[in-house]
Amino acid sequence: MSLIWQIEPFFSVADILYLAAYPCFILGIIFLPHQKLTSLKKYISLIDVALILVFTFTLAEIFLIEPSLADPNIGFLATLLSVVYVALDMLILTAILRLVFGRLSRGNVPLLFITFALVLQVAGDFIFSYQAINGLYLSGGIPDVIFIISYVFFALAGLSTAGVISWGKELSITPKVKKTLDGESLFIFIIISFFYILALWVHTFTHESFELVLISLALILLLVFIRQALYNRENRRLYLESLQSQMDLKKSYYFLQNIIDAVPQPIFYKDKDGRYKGFNQAFLDLTGKNRDDLLEKTAKDVFGEKLAREYFLQDQELKKEGGVVNFESRIRDKNGDMRDVIFYRTSYTDPSGKYQGITGSITDITPIKIVQRALKESEEKYRSIVETAQEGIWIINKTGDTIFSNPRLKEMLGLSTREKLEKNIKNYLDEDKASLIIDDMDNWREKLKPVYNLHLHRGDGEKIYVQMATSPIIKDEEFQGILALLSDITDRKKVEERLKSSLNEKETLLKEVHHRVKNNLQIVSSLLSLQYRNVDDELSRDILKESQSRVRSISLVHEGIYLSRNISRIDFKNYINRLATDLLYSYQRQEDIQLNISTDPVEFNIETAVPCGLVITELVSNSIKHAFGDGKGKIDIELKVLEDKYRLIIRDNGQGLPVNFESQIKTSLGMRLVDSLVDQLDGTLEYRTNGGSEFKIIFPELDYVERMGL
Repeated sequence: MSLIWQIEPFFSVADILYLAAYPCFILGIIFLPHQKLTSLKKYISLIDVALILVFTFTLAEIFLIEPSLADPNIGFLATLLSVVYVALDMLILTAILRLVFGRLSRGNVPLLFITFALVLQVAGDFIFSYQAINGLYLSGGIPDVIFIISYVFFALAGLSTAGVISWGKELSITPKVKKTLDGESLFIFIIISFFYILALWVHTFTHESFELVLISLALILLLVFIRQALYNRENRRLYLESLQSQMDLKKSYYFLQNIIDAVPQPIFYKDKDGRYKGFNQAFLDLTGKNRDDLLEKTAKDVFGEKLAREYFLQDQELKKEGGVVNFESRIRDKNGDMRDVIFYRTSYTDPSGKYQGITGSITDITPIKIVQRALKESEEKYRSIVETAQEGIWIINKTGDTIFSNPRLKEMLGLSTREKLEKNIKNYLDEDKASLIIDDMDNWREKLKPVYNLHLHRGDGEKIYVQMATSPIIKDEEFQGILALLSDITDRKKVEERLKSSLNEKETLLKEVHHRVKNNLQIVSSLLSLQYRNVDDELSRDILKESQSRVRSISLVHEGIYLSRNISRIDFKNYINRLATDLLYSYQRQEDIQLNISTDPVEFNIETAVPCGLVITELVSNSIKHAFGDGKGKIDIELKVLEDKYRLIIRDNGQGLPVNFESQIKTSLGMRLVDSLVDQLDGTLEYRTNGGSEFKIIFPELDYVERMGL
C-alpha cells in the first residue's frame, strides 16, 4: 500500500488483518493439545489475563495515551491501536510462556520458537507504536526487520511441529505438586514490584498525580490476592490428590508384593543398571538374605562374579533384541548346596518403549535333575548289563517286528554288532514257530509268560537251538509287545541227545535183562513143572507146586517191568489180575473158585512189587488149597491207596482159619514167608476168621535201591 498505491498503511485495512492474526494465535493456543484445566485453573487463567490487561493498559496510559492526548497532532485511534497491539502481544506471550514453563513436562522446540518470535513481535510493536505516535516511523526500518525475523521463527515453529503433534490427544504431562510460590507467582511479584517502582518514579520525577497508578496497583493487588487464594486452594487439592495417589500406589505396591510373594517360584526385577529393585519371598528364601541386603545389589553381589558375567551377556541380548531368554544354570542356595535352576528373563520398558530393566523368575529343577541323573545312571547300568549279558535280548512288537536286540543276540545270529536284524522274527525262526509265537499274543495279553524251545537261523545258514523265555510289555494296560530272553542251548541239547541215547540204550539193556530174567525164571518154572509130573509123593508134589507158583510170581514182576513204558515201575493192578488168574489155572480151580479183584490204579517199583507179589501168591494159594476143599468158593483181592500207604486185603468165604493157626504161623513155611515178606515191606499184618478167612496188610512203598552197574 505504501510503495505501490502511495497510501499510508497506518491506520488502514492492514491493521484489521494484523489484529485478526491475534485471535488466530489465541485460538491455536486454546486448541493446542495440552493438559485439561480444572475450574480453579480456568479462573486463575482469567485472572492472569486481567492482570496482563491492567498492566499493559496502565503502561500505555502513562507512556502512550496521556502523551498522545496532550499532543493535538497525534490521533486517538492510532494511539488506541498501538495499545491494542501491545496488549494482545502480551496476552499471547503470557499464554505461550505458561505452556512452555507450566503445562508441558519437558522443553518443546516449536513452542520455544513461537515464544522467541512473540518476544520479537512485542519488541517490534513497542518500537513501531513509539515511532508511529511520534511521527518517526519509516517503512523498512528496525520494526520491520524485527517483524521479518519473528516471522522466520514462526515458520521454523511450523516446520518443527509437522508430524509431531497429533490433534485430539493430550501431550505428555508430568503433574507436579506445588507447595510454594512457583515461576508464575514470581511473575506476579515482578509486576507488583514494577508498579511500586513506577509509582515512586511518577511521584518523584514528574510531580504529577499518580491516582491511576494507585488504582491500577490496588486492582492488581486485589487480583493477585484472589489469584493466590485460588492458587493455594488448587495446590491443596493437588497435594491431597498426591497424598491419595501415593497411598493408592503404596496399597497397589503391597497388593502386588503379596501376589508375587504367593508365587512359589523366585521372582525378581532389576533396573537398567542391573541393580535389584524388587523380588518375592521365594527369592529371599532361595538366597537366604533379607530385602535390605538385596536392594540396590547386583548379580555379582548375590550370585558371584562367574554367574554375574553370564547374566550380563543375557541382559545385553535382552536389551538389544527384547523377547524372552531362558537358560539353565547352577546356583548356591542359602545352605550352600548347589541347585539346578532355569532362569526365565525378559526386559520391561516405560510407556514410550524405552528400556528400563530386566524381570525374571527362577525355577528349581534340582529334583528333576536328580531323577534324570538317576535315570541316566540306571540306563547306563542296564545298558551295560544288556550289552554284556550272556543271553540274547530281543524286544518284539505285537506284529513280530524287531524293536531292539543286544550284541549277544547278534552274535548268536552270526551278525556283527554294526549289522541290523531283519525286521520280522519270521526271518530267523522256523515258519511254524514264528506263526506260533505271533498266534500266542493272547497268552501275553493275559500276562502269561510262555517259554519256547526252537531253532534260530543264523546268517551263515546254520541253525542253533535256543530256549526263548518271554514276558509281555504292557503300557497303559495295553499290550505293546514282548521281551524275549534267548539262551543258546545247542550244546545242552547235544548233551541231552547223547544222554537220551544212552538212557535208551540202558533202558533197552534193562528190558533185555528183565526179559532174560523172566525167561530164566520161566525155565525154572518149567523144570519144576517137569519135576512135579515125575514125583508121586504128594508132599513133594505140593512143595514143587508152591515153588513153581513163587517163581511164577517173581517172573510176572520182571515181565511187567519189561513190558512197561517205565522200566522202574510196574502196573500192579494188571499184575494182580494176571497173578491170581495164573494161580487158579495152575491149581486147576478156575471153574470152582470165583475171583473178585478191586484195586486202585497203582504202580510199584521193583523193591515193593516182588515181596508184595509173593505175599499175594502165598495167601491166594492157601485159600485155593485149604479154604474150600473140593467145593466152590470166592476169593476177594483189594488194593487201596491210603494217604501215604497202601492197604492189601485178601479174603475168602471158605472154612476159615484153624484153631491153632497162630502156632502154624511159626511152623508153616508159607506163613513164615508171608510174615517175613510183610516185615520186608515195613508193613503190618492182621488176620481174622468169620465165615471165612481175611488177611489185611498195610504197608508203604519202599524206596528204590540203586544197583551197581545200572
